[in-house]
Amino acid sequence: AEHSRLVRVVTGRAGRRQQRGRMLFADKQQLQYQLEVDLLALRQKELDHFTTCCLTLASPAALIAGFAYSGIAEVSIPEDVHWATEGLYYVMTVLAMLFQVAATVRASLVALMGPALALRGKAASMH
Repeated sequence: AEHSRLVRVVTGRAGRRQQRGRMLFADKQQLQYQLEVDLLALRQKELDHFTTCCLTLASPAALIAGFAYSGIAEVSIPEDVHWATEGLYYVMTVLAMLFQVAATVRASLVALMGPALALRGKAASMH
């Protein structure tokens, strides 16, 4: 009787340890999954921030490109200005307009295509 009681006590302790080990493993897995979910939420916020920044950059670039176009189309240069000065004015204004249009296009493309590419990329593509 004493031997069977001792076997039950030892077996019961081992069973409790095994159950405790399973619970620790389940808790560890749940914490790992929760960490992954939290990381994905953080990456989503980061992606939204970058998208907002790109769209914010595109608006003033388009506005400045419009000002440069007005500088080409609407400004009348007096007749007594040297031809090199007039040529330099037009070259610089056209370059300013081209750079601002390029900034507008690139910022818009990044804002529109960036989230889709991040979702379809590799598992660690947003690092």
